[in-house]
Amino acid sequence: MRISNRLVLSAMAGINNAEFCMSFPAGLVILGGFNADLMAMEAARKVVARGRKEFLFDSPIEGIESEVAKISGRKVFAVNVRSSSLNGFLDVADIVRRYGGILEINAHCRQPELIEAKCGMWLMKHPKDLFTIVKETSAIAPTGVKLRNSENCVEVAKLAFEAGAVYVHVDAMIPGGLCDFEVVKRISRFGITIGNNSVNSLEMAEKMAEVAHLVSAARAVLKDRFFFHKLLISPKLAEPFEFSFDRCKTDQISKA
Repeated sequence: MRISNRLVLSAMAGINNAEFCMSFPAGLVILGGFNADLMAMEAARKVVARGRKEFLFDSPIEGIESEVAKISGRKVFAVNVRSSSLNGFLDVADIVRRYGGILEINAHCRQPELIEAKCGMWLMKHPKDLFTIVKETSAIAPTGVKLRNSENCVEVAKLAFEAGAVYVHVDAMIPGGLCDFEVVKRISRFGITIGNNSVNSLEMAEKMAEVAHLVSAARAVLKDRFFFHKLLISPKLAEPFEFSFDRCKTDQISKA
C-alpha cells in the first residue's frame, strides 16, 4: 500500500465523510470517526444533543460501508471507528478488507458519553481489551490505533504493536495546547507512528516529521483548505512511503 506523501488527514467526527476526505492531497486520509454498534451510536446521539458533531446512521454498518464505497480506489484511506463491542470492530474490519483500506481503532475520544459506552479512551484504561480487539481485527484487515497522550500512552502503544497494529496514531497534546514531541519519538521506536497535535504550520509539520514517520492534521484544514498543499512544498513531507504487510500484518514502513 503506497502512500504518496507523509501527510495524513486525521479523523473528525461529523466532518470526515468520503467527499470531504477526497478534497485533500494527504497521502493517507482517515474517514470518521464512525460509531459501529448501537450502543456507540446512542452515545453519539447524546453528544449531538449537546451541540457537538457526529455521524448518525440508522444502520451503523450500512452507513459506514456507504462512505467507504465512495472513497475506495480513489484515495488511500483508513476508517476511524468506535464500538462498545468487539463485533462492531470486526464488522468494520470486514468492510475495510473488502474495499482495501485500514481500520483505525479509536482509543482516543474523550467525550464522557462515549467513554461510558466503553468507547474511545475507555480502551486506554483497559489495555487488555484493546489488545484483544487489535489482535482479532488484524487477522481480518490492516489495523491502526489512535491514542491520546496520557500516563500510560507509551505502554499502550507498545501493546498495540505487539497485538499486530500496522501503526499507532498519537494525539500528543499536553495541557496548555502544546505538543509532547518526546512521547511521539518514544513510540516511534516500536513501530510506525503518526504524529498528531499542533501541526498548524510548515515549521511544526517538519518538526513532527523529525520524530514521527507520518504527520497528521485535522482542524488546520478547516481554517485553510489549502493547508496540505502548502506543506507539500517541503521535500521531507512530500516523500512517499510504503506500507508493507503480509496479508493483514505489517513488517515495516520504509521510504519508497
